[in-house]
Amino acid sequence: MIFGLKWFGIGILLTIAESVLMPAIDLAGIRPDLLMLALVLISGETSFSRTLLVAFLLGVTRDMFSLSAPGMSAFALTLTAFLLLKAEEYVLAETWTGQCAIAFAGTLIYGIMIILLKPLLHYELGSPVALVATVLGSSLYTAALAPCVYIVVRRPQALPYLRLKLKHITEHETIPEIKT
Repeated sequence: MIFGLKWFGIGILLTIAESVLMPAIDLAGIRPDLLMLALVLISGETSFSRTLLVAFLLGVTRDMFSLSAPGMSAFALTLTAFLLLKAEEYVLAETWTGQCAIAFAGTLIYGIMIILLKPLLHYELGSPVALVATVLGSSLYTAALAPCVYIVVRRPQALPYLRLKLKHITEHETIPEIKT
């Protein structure tokens, strides 16, 4: 319960940050997707079901603050999280190229899902060239920011991880038997 409320609150803060802070780093109408970055980060940290819960909660917060159809972002982010979790079995997220690839693929899948859902919900799509440019641009922008976000978020956790790794190595060393 607390886990869900925490991520619902984080989703609200990220949605507000997207609308307030992101115009400052807007490049030709293209912005990075903060909710996707949060989803990519959490997908490597928690279990399968919790990641899907976080994706749904982040999507619901985006639906609450946007003018899109209720449930459209929640469905798209949840399906994106499912596909990302399946893809992370084959991609190493510890390298910067893996982080960029996961963020790019996640944002691209999310953009394609929104493009597929809009006509079903009777929304105007707009120019196909503009759609492709926006989805690809947003995916590239989000992928470019992914390694920086990984460094900022995971850096404070590095020292406890190294201590745990050192403890594991020292506890599992073989001690030669002394014959008397």
